[in-house]
Amino acid sequence: MIISVVTIAYNQAEYLEAALCSVLDQDYAHIEYIVVDPGSTDGSHDIIQRYADRITKVVFEPDAGPADGLNKGFSHATGDIFFYLNADDVVLPGAFRTIAKYFDQHPDIDVIYGHGLQLEAAGRAVRRLYSTRWGLRAYGYGACNVLQQATYFRSSIFRAVGGFNPKNCTCWDGELLVDMALAHGSFLRVPAFLGGFRVHQDSITGSNRLYAEYLQDTARIAEKIFGRPVRRIDALWRILYRGTKLLRHPTIMADKLVARRIRSQCLSPLDSLSGRIVWVGSYPAHYVRAFHRKIESVFPRRLAFVYVTNQRAESERSYEEGGLPSDSVLVPLHSIPGILKLMHRLNPRALIIAGHFPRALVFAAMWGFARRRPVLYWSDTNLMDIMRRGVLNAAVRRIALRPLLRRMFKLLYIGSRNKEFYYWVCGHGLAPEKLQFLPHPHDSASFELRSTRERSLDSVCEFLYLGSLAPEKCVSHLIEAFAGLSTVARAKARLTIAGNGKDRPRLEELVQKRGLAGYVRFIGLVASSQTADIMSQADAFVLPSCYEAWGLVVNEALSASLPVIVPSWVGAASDLIVTGETGIQTKDNSPEALKEAMQQLIDNPKLRCKLGQNGHELVRARGFDINGAELAFAKILKALEIAES
Repeated sequence: MIISVVTIAYNQAEYLEAALCSVLDQDYAHIEYIVVDPGSTDGSHDIIQRYADRITKVVFEPDAGPADGLNKGFSHATGDIFFYLNADDVVLPGAFRTIAKYFDQHPDIDVIYGHGLQLEAAGRAVRRLYSTRWGLRAYGYGACNVLQQATYFRSSIFRAVGGFNPKNCTCWDGELLVDMALAHGSFLRVPAFLGGFRVHQDSITGSNRLYAEYLQDTARIAEKIFGRPVRRIDALWRILYRGTKLLRHPTIMADKLVARRIRSQCLSPLDSLSGRIVWVGSYPAHYVRAFHRKIESVFPRRLAFVYVTNQRAESERSYEEGGLPSDSVLVPLHSIPGILKLMHRLNPRALIIAGHFPRALVFAAMWGFARRRPVLYWSDTNLMDIMRRGVLNAAVRRIALRPLLRRMFKLLYIGSRNKEFYYWVCGHGLAPEKLQFLPHPHDSASFELRSTRERSLDSVCEFLYLGSLAPEKCVSHLIEAFAGLSTVARAKARLTIAGNGKDRPRLEELVQKRGLAGYVRFIGLVASSQTADIMSQADAFVLPSCYEAWGLVVNEALSASLPVIVPSWVGAASDLIVTGETGIQTKDNSPEALKEAMQQLIDNPKLRCKLGQNGHELVRARGFDINGAELAFAKILKALEIAES
């Protein structure tokens, strides 16, 4: 029985030799070893060449990621059993002989896996890792542990499912197991320790650098398992499945307790972040990430960022791009003890709480109050949006928020509607100096650079909507407004709808029904890095939402020199949209009101250019971009320094 082993090595020279030797020194004769290197620059090539005479095949060619590289490696494999080993992991002595025996004894089994050891960077074993019994639904709920370094599978099942998903860059091993299970593959757990899993600062697990992508991948895999999107009720099932796992495998609980100690040693230099100003908020959108990276570079070693993660919310942001600041820590949404322990360890000089007070943020704020630290609060809550939800709901929110907001050192507002909300909650006794401006940041320069094309006054007017295709965005009103244009006006106009969501099939059907197929196009999700390019092709922007706390896309459209049509209740409208100057505020978002505004811009190309130019200048003049946010943040730091002195 031949065991084909693939190792993919990319800039892991520090650990590569140990991985190679752990395979080559096995006491099993029938090994086919394939090593793939897509272009290491750290000396890995030299190490591989040193053992080339003992390696069956070496593949030096670029790939599209780890999963793609593994697929390339296994395309050369001819063995009966497949196994792969990361360049920073090891196979334990005797593992191949043991696994061959189990496959020989169980010819009906497709996947066999065992237990392993966790290794620190230097290679010392620090704890045992136990795999649990396989269950497809349990895996979907995060309640099934299968150690990849101790997992082997028949070549037939690997080829039957088509190998690894090359688009998965975080948990390709787990997705492969799910695909095998969905293909009716059979699994067997054996009581043997077979592999060593090394955790270090440069590994994907150790660095946590792909955590957001990991959450997206796991959510997608869960949908594949359940045959439906993840629902709220699944959070309860997750708790039940995980609780059952711990009851059935009490050693897992001990592993978790030890893992916290190991992770704190191997992961983050939290001790070096002690005494800084800590921003605590939900996992940030791309524009907030860009802002955080900028202020981290402008004010070095003065800030740290703690993000409370929400798997569902992050999976919905797959189109957003941009990394986190270097001094950042991720905390699960419901980890109240974790956030308190983290606050105690970081011991911040001051706290900035950003968001709508989920429990983790409330506890972080309470920690700050108890320790007499300055606590600042930043939100985009719109008073009109609060009132829309009903008088009783608004009254409950006011009662709940008043004692918290009144204790804040500063209330950071993004615009006038947000400021109105603070006054409404705290009462007119709120001192003006307690309020500080901090706008939603966006990089206006990138939109300006792409908005320099000449817009011919005789050309077709291209209207753009960019955002979620959800019912509350009322894109159907926009389509109906376009359909209501006169035949002459419609001949001079087009509508581009960028985005995705559950309302898209209904909207596409509406376009067909209204005979607009030649006038309206859907272009799907747009990566955040491509937003400026999409806007540079438009002549006007329309946001027909039923409610919008702010609407950063308004800032972006104005920076791209686009006139904006928006109903009066959108948060950004009160500060940035002046009818006849930067756009058109409509009395509501009815098709009739939107149609009249669109008709004005179609009939008057010079007005379009004037509004777009004025909006472009207004955003920068009033500081509603990333540069204005940076200046505003500098004032906040100054206020904190005065308070501390």
